[in-house]
Amino acid sequence: MGICLRELRESFVCLKIIEKANLTTHINELSNAKTEVNELISIFVSSIKTAKANMK
Repeated sequence: MGICLRELRESFVCLKIIEKANLTTHINELSNAKTEVNELISIFVSSIKTAKANMK
């Protein structure tokens, strides 16, 4: 799960770079992708916290 979280964060940064550099004209799709990745990041953070708590 940690590797997935790291990759999601990297993807989010890449999407932000694409947005800031105006590398696409598909603003709605880019915004949707950023929202989706951000939601997945939240899910994985919660899952990792839960898994760590259950190990104790």
